[in-house]
Order: sequence, then structure tokens, then C-alpha cells
Amino acid sequence: MNLSAGILLSGFFGSRAHVARLWTRVGLRDTLHRAGLRDTADGTCHPAAR
Repeated sequence: MNLSAGILLSGFFGSRAHVARLWTRVGLRDTLHRAGLRDTADGTCHPAAR
């Protein structure tokens, strides 16, 4: 859990094919998360109730 605001800078490195695979995987995980099918409890987006 983040206790204060922050910024993450990152990127994908490697061949175009490798970057395309990583980009596709991250996009799929994000889509599943937004649909409520993955990583929905106790995370930065959905902190556990206190």
C-alpha cells in the first residue's frame, strides 16, 4: 500500500517482438483488472477496509 503519492517511470526494452509481447500482456492484465476479474482485493486501487 502506498502511504504517499509517488511516480513510477518504467519502460519495455528488447526486440520489437519482445516489447510487443510485454505490451500485450500488460494490456490484457489491465483489461481483466478493470473488469473485476483479476487483482481486485487489497491493492493500490482497492485498499483493504480498515
